[in-house]
Amino acid sequence: MRPMRSPLALSALLLTGCEALTGSFHTLEGTGGAGGQGGGAAEGGGIDGPCGGVGMLVDDFEDGIVAQPWADDVSGTALITEEEGLGVARAPNGNHAFRKSYRLHDLRDSEVRLEVVEPPTTADAFAFLEVKAGMDSIMIAGPGYSGQPDNLVVTVNNAVSSNVTFQSNAHRWWRIRQTAGQIFAETSPSGEAWDVIKELSAAEAFDVSLVEVSFGIQNNNAMEAAVARFDRVNGGGAFEPNWCKAGTLTDDFSGGGPKPEWVRRVQNLGCLITQKEGGVVIEFDPAQTATNGCLYNTGPGYDLRDSSVSVQLAENSIVTPNEPDAPLYLQLRYNDSNYVLFTRPSQMVEAWVIVDNVNQLLAVAGADQGWWRFRESNGTLFWETSTNGREWSTLYRTGHPFPLDAIDPTFGMGGAVTTGAMGRAKFDNFNLP
Repeated sequence: MRPMRSPLALSALLLTGCEALTGSFHTLEGTGGAGGQGGGAAEGGGIDGPCGGVGMLVDDFEDGIVAQPWADDVSGTALITEEEGLGVARAPNGNHAFRKSYRLHDLRDSEVRLEVVEPPTTADAFAFLEVKAGMDSIMIAGPGYSGQPDNLVVTVNNAVSSNVTFQSNAHRWWRIRQTAGQIFAETSPSGEAWDVIKELSAAEAFDVSLVEVSFGIQNNNAMEAAVARFDRVNGGGAFEPNWCKAGTLTDDFSGGGPKPEWVRRVQNLGCLITQKEGGVVIEFDPAQTATNGCLYNTGPGYDLRDSSVSVQLAENSIVTPNEPDAPLYLQLRYNDSNYVLFTRPSQMVEAWVIVDNVNQLLAVAGADQGWWRFRESNGTLFWETSTNGREWSTLYRTGHPFPLDAIDPTFGMGGAVTTGAMGRAKFDNFNLP
């Protein structure tokens, strides 16, 4: 029996070298609705809408933990806690504390709203609510943004576009919404009747089909700490994933570039990943030294339940003499500590599961199995392989090792590849026979 080893260090790989893309992300269940000026209630526990939409981003800060759909971004000793039913952001001088969506969501014909119970009172510190798509963004911020201590401002692509004198009662609720191609930044005293601070026409607006949502504080004061308190994101309530089925993402890689869903593409020194020749091609520069691999990774999440994810390893002539176990792989990732894998190190195909950072090799198949598929049915997760993409054999099966209603499909090459790597590999037919 071969000794147990770690299959990949992909969580670190995802954090470096990412290139953000934007574009259209079409769902299968129609579009949701958001009221115009005066529409939308403060209560309600989320916003109805299509799969993948921002309506699932809810929080009442009652459970005392940070989990999906959020991730915290803090600097220094800054932190965000949940205290007495409020989200509390604390940032020492010169630091930030914000909470952002763990995955990318669809804002089209929908909205994200937030109750700002107490903005920071420290000079040169401000609270914010931001929607960002690649390099484009719209943000409600204040008071104290960029030398405007008494104003609530709206920035578009980091430039102040509109401002009003801040009034704590009148501006207690903040909302960013999109409807009919237009984007609105609005405020309300109650979360029911809304006043428009800034409107972007359809010609001025940017694509919001894949956005990151964030809120928190930025403290630019050189001497003093700052604190802000928030409540009821999208009306509050319990988070329930509503991602599109994994099988709805298909790609034959025949276009001139990646589909918008492949938001995160990573390539490191010596490992190149390019969409060409009807596939996704991985190549090496043999003169380069150490690399951490390269990959394609989705921005939105997907629901694997009663669905599947498959890919073809159409070509593989890669030789890594100094690191023979550097694998090609297909991964479904729930978070940095929980994911499942197909890997192709050396001359075999392996099935792995990683739960709470504990690796387990489940089964091994021959290298002729060039098609790999994860499939879920009736509470069972299947690792399946094929030689032609039509007839499939079960390599391993188990119950759910972690929630499968919010996963990120990823494929590429991982591991430490040293000088002397050569050859190429090509992936093709994502979720296609």
